[in-house]
Amino acid sequence: MKKVIIIIGLLGILTTSYGQQQYFSKQQLNADFDSLLVSIEEIHPNMFANISKEVFDLKILQARNSITDSMTRMEFFIIASPVVASLQDGHTHMQFPGNDIFFVQDKLFPFPVNVSWRDSTASVSDDRSEPKSEIPVGAQILEINQRPIQQILGKMYNLVSGEKVFFKNYNTEVNFTRYLYLLYHDTAFSISYKYENQIFNKIVAGIPVNQRYPSSTPVQTTSTQPKRNISLNLKILPDSSIAIITLYYFPKDNWCPGLDSVFRAIREQKIRDLIIDIRNNGGGNSAKGDYFFQYISKVPYKQFGTTTIRTSRKQIEFHKSFYNMVDTTSIGIKHWPSGDLVPLRKTEYKFKKGNVYLLTSNNTYSSAASFSWAFKYFKMGTIVGEETGGMAVCFGDVIMQTLPNTKLDLGISHKKFYHYGATDEDSSHGTIPDFDVPSEKTLDYTIKLIMNGRK
Repeated sequence: MKKVIIIIGLLGILTTSYGQQQYFSKQQLNADFDSLLVSIEEIHPNMFANISKEVFDLKILQARNSITDSMTRMEFFIIASPVVASLQDGHTHMQFPGNDIFFVQDKLFPFPVNVSWRDSTASVSDDRSEPKSEIPVGAQILEINQRPIQQILGKMYNLVSGEKVFFKNYNTEVNFTRYLYLLYHDTAFSISYKYENQIFNKIVAGIPVNQRYPSSTPVQTTSTQPKRNISLNLKILPDSSIAIITLYYFPKDNWCPGLDSVFRAIREQKIRDLIIDIRNNGGGNSAKGDYFFQYISKVPYKQFGTTTIRTSRKQIEFHKSFYNMVDTTSIGIKHWPSGDLVPLRKTEYKFKKGNVYLLTSNNTYSSAASFSWAFKYFKMGTIVGEETGGMAVCFGDVIMQTLPNTKLDLGISHKKFYHYGATDEDSSHGTIPDFDVPSEKTLDYTIKLIMNGRK
């Protein structure tokens, strides 16, 4: 017992703080890394589905060799997150401690950016410098401190969990300045950029954190999707008999009475064409998608086929503490068949006469991706947009863990889902649209498609 007390005392001495920025010892960080690995091994149903054990072990060795004394949570994240991201499971992820940037004393990159995954380019979307840097909004960044932007983005993508680059892109865009600081610790920037087909070079000073992030209240940046207070919105286009339902997410609460009101309005307005927009829907409760289908599907349906579930001690403990659920399932891996289709019930305001269009994007993920797959599989209408970020065969149902020392949060999938009718051959792609259109042009394209069809 005496020896344990001495070790704890030493750890207390090695953990110091600078303002509210905490520093951790090598021993503490290795303990957190061990906890991370043990949690993944115990909870995940198939952690080597997308990476070999040999390659994963090499990444573990590289990470351990990078851990040193007196590192911050953000610095540890830079080391540990690529290990988690290498599993190529968008639900298994480390949550980036974005608020920790508010404790940094160094100067930061002054430009929010728009990032395109298609060609690994980044363009300036705003200038937070005072006085302004004179680099115009829309300028395409070529290099930052002699580092090609493609190289910088590649390092950032390695930090983010996801099956495909396009899903990682949103997180990279939101956290570009934070990642840039953590990767390179630059405080002044030599920028090469292209604007109106000319190439320019300019040296720009960094700016304080509160100038780059003007809000005085730290904001949560770990989510890959914007938060909204409402789950859906109905818009009826005047003089067109077109209705647009935007589904921002699938809520946990009961939205059934709201859907009755929405589809009653659609009937009263004599809508001929219905557009359902899930381009920025990151998921939620899949059961709500099943309920929505009652209003548009002409046949029985189902979102999921076979499901593999891993029950573990950590998963049981999480469900008990977070959901107050007592799980009596025995520990181990079980495979559940798809079961029966969801039968159609009598729905008073069902959309029976007219065409249905579904708008998707690379940001359509999780329950929204399974919604889009069932929509296409059961031929409920036409899909316009981009391949979904959520794959047809995917992991999910996240079990959250908190690392003991840094208190970084780690999410781990404990189920593997097959969308209904999908096989392992579909594991490399999401829902493929009928019309492949860039996300920002999808709505206009669909409206033109509808109007041309009426001629």
